[in-house]
Amino acid sequence: MLQRHGSSWLATARRALEGDEHAVELRKKEVGPK
Repeated sequence: MLQRHGSSWLATARRALEGDEHAVELRKKEVGPK
């Protein structure tokens, strides 16, 4: 159960990280052309 919880936490952390990177890319596109 502990290992299962750990892997799910890892997936959540990775998803949050990818979401942040995606948000940064969007922000770059919005700010870039100006």
